[in-house]
Amino acid sequence: RGCCCAARMPGGPASPPLSARTAEQEQPLRTPTLMVFVHVRQKVIPVSTGAGSQSVEWLAHVAIARCDMEQGRALGTAKAVKLEDGRKLDLDKSLVDAGLTDNQHVWVVL
Repeated sequence: RGCCCAARMPGGPASPPLSARTAEQEQPLRTPTLMVFVHVRQKVIPVSTGAGSQSVEWLAHVAIARCDMEQGRALGTAKAVKLEDGRKLDLDKSLVDAGLTDNQHVWVVL
């Protein structure tokens, strides 16, 4: 009679042999990470946003809070967020829906 935990050991009866495992099974799935560089006055704040499902307004709040010694209370809230070409982004849209891409720069209007 074999060990009762043999079925749970790697390569045991319950697991496929290592040679049969695919690279996908070996590597954890990674969610793409969107990095946005937010300009607030004379500072540039890098903000990692994960998949970019947060709103443009959230991005502005995070950047303001990170550059303001009073967590955003001194600078106030964003009136707008603009792209390099001056176009305003819809504050209610998600970062992805607003068209932001990895390593893009945006400017907060206070």
